[in-house]
Amino acid sequence: MSHFPPVSSSSTPGQHQQERKAVLVTKVQDGGIVAGQLMSAAASQTLQFLECKLPAAEMLMAGVDRVEDLDHTLLYGTKVKGELVRCQTHLTREHITKECVSVMLIDWGTSSVVTLQSLFHLPQELAALQPVMGWFRLRGCGHAGVSDMLGLVDKEVLMEEVETGIFDCYCVGQLVNKKWTGQSCH
Repeated sequence: MSHFPPVSSSSTPGQHQQERKAVLVTKVQDGGIVAGQLMSAAASQTLQFLECKLPAAEMLMAGVDRVEDLDHTLLYGTKVKGELVRCQTHLTREHITKECVSVMLIDWGTSSVVTLQSLFHLPQELAALQPVMGWFRLRGCGHAGVSDMLGLVDKEVLMEEVETGIFDCYCVGQLVNKKWTGQSCH
């Protein structure tokens, strides 16, 4: 079961909302895929709630003692760069050890490597909260590579859904998809 929110709008079939979503880009992937933290009042409130509740969860909830006890379908808490965050373990080809567990920081859209000892279970109220990040497939950018889109990382952009699950990306008022549409971007 995925804990990532759908990024498509709730419009009726054949119609698409023209509402733009503010997103702080945290990661780009080959094929015109952009991940980022949603920049909205609701996202801000969720992060504030997590900031208040995660310290208590870290103290009160059980940790993960054995690699065999990891469940890749569950969310965990951990500390990254001194900050408590929610995460989900990656299914990777890399061998998971007590010193090296690859995780996706679900509210930031980035990955990190943490120790098994740093992981703790989340109470249902924190695990049930929707992540405040999303993944966006940019229209016409299927050939765009990571190096082509790196300039978007750490920038606030506006995403506008133009087809179900397909987005136009605006940075400083300019449609950035045009850079890679109809080009071979390797």
